[in-house]
Amino acid sequence: MKTKEKISLISICIVIVFAIFFCYSYYKNGETEVDSEQLLSYCNKQVKKTLFQIQNDSCLLPRNIDKDSQKWNMIDAYDWTSGFWPGILWYDYEYTQDDFIKNKAIQYTNYLKVLLNKEHKGDHDLGFQ
Repeated sequence: MKTKEKISLISICIVIVFAIFFCYSYYKNGETEVDSEQLLSYCNKQVKKTLFQIQNDSCLLPRNIDKDSQKWNMIDAYDWTSGFWPGILWYDYEYTQDDFIKNKAIQYTNYLKVLLNKEHKGDHDLGFQ
């Protein structure tokens, strides 16, 4: 075996040993348990908090909150992230079966209908919208 091949093999073995050690310590500390009910409940609270904060009938959708702000940046349907908010609402409705959330999901999904117009040529972001 050539020297370069030996060094490569030793390097790969070292990486594998560290990966195994990391995985073992991760599992050993019990960090694999996920309380999905708690997480989904938290998400539902955040969704309701956001809906209360934006109280929006202007066909705009929430995108993000800047670091030093408490106010949502709102976007129109043509932003590449415009489908994220309706998608979050549909996932939240799936979890809660709350008709209020369902109605909001329908409302915000309808804001995206302008993307179906012939004037909108579409683009590579359409899958996110």
